[in-house]
Amino acid sequence: MTSPDPYAIEEHLLDENMYREKNGLTPFQYFVPYRFLQQRIAPRVPEEEPGEEQVPMSEEQSEAYSNNALRSALKRYIFIKAHGKELESLLTDRDKQPIYYNLWYYRDRNRQKVTASDDMMERFIEACCDRRIRFEVWPAMDNLEENDEVVLNTTQFKGYKAHVLKVENGKNGRTLTVALNLFQGAMLLKLPHLRMQDVLFNSRDSAPSSRESNRYKLIEDTQRKLFAIMEHRWMGIPSETIIKRDMATLDLLFTYRYLFLPTPAMRRKFKALMLICASMRGDRRETDLLVRQTERELQEMDAQPAAKSAVELRAFLQAALFIATHNPDYRAAALSYLESRPKPTATHLQLLRWLNH
Repeated sequence: MTSPDPYAIEEHLLDENMYREKNGLTPFQYFVPYRFLQQRIAPRVPEEEPGEEQVPMSEEQSEAYSNNALRSALKRYIFIKAHGKELESLLTDRDKQPIYYNLWYYRDRNRQKVTASDDMMERFIEACCDRRIRFEVWPAMDNLEENDEVVLNTTQFKGYKAHVLKVENGKNGRTLTVALNLFQGAMLLKLPHLRMQDVLFNSRDSAPSSRESNRYKLIEDTQRKLFAIMEHRWMGIPSETIIKRDMATLDLLFTYRYLFLPTPAMRRKFKALMLICASMRGDRRETDLLVRQTERELQEMDAQPAAKSAVELRAFLQAALFIATHNPDYRAAALSYLESRPKPTATHLQLLRWLNH
């Protein structure tokens, strides 16, 4: 579908999904490339002196410009996975027509509605996920530490690289002091009291080892965010604002389910996390599918030689299956391992809370 205002449409779809989840309906799966592919700051190109040969664009500059060009080209497109009748109902409902008045079907030259196959969408979303991760080092900005390299997103030095000197927690949130080199390192300029939104993580490189490391961090960050949302629901959610923010996080994280992961262990851990995510979204169809896939992963693991890491991963998959299905057999199997560990990890302790809740 298309819309001149992808920001508003994503907000409306998020509200719709909250309504559907609350009323036991399957939430829509949607993908808004313009919102997902964040704009990137290309490193500043040195100004040319008259008569000088043009400096070729670096790989990092080329990546940033390519990302921004793709984002701009896809700005008006909205992809929604749903039955035709569901979409017609969404667009023609008397109460919702004023909301979706500028959301239209994308049609071919014969005025026929254009659809995309599951396989094509999976490949397209995976490519967008891969492009986004190249620019982002996970976990999120909240975990910035001293000596991390960032790119300034504001101030007159926007686009310049800097290093974090200090991270401080105050009553108005976290602030940073960063330093950047000027004049080929002849001067060190300190910028204090920057907010987290004033900087972006720097994309160091896109080498395979770096990309694999980013995927590990993506898994860690996904787990951290899912556990935080589970904590909100367990403790009793205090406000509609947090409910909406958590649903937006779940929708974003679920987009990454198509991401290719290079090792079976990473794939299995992420599959379990996506199962928890689908369950918390209230998506019964995707939950059932991921339950079957996770059960097949367990069967494959059972056919392999036992190893400590495999036993830990098996317990994680079993815990995820219990969270999604409430099958007591999965709970008992996961607890038998988790409670046997003399020095449980933070992840184990968190899982024990959910299994005993």
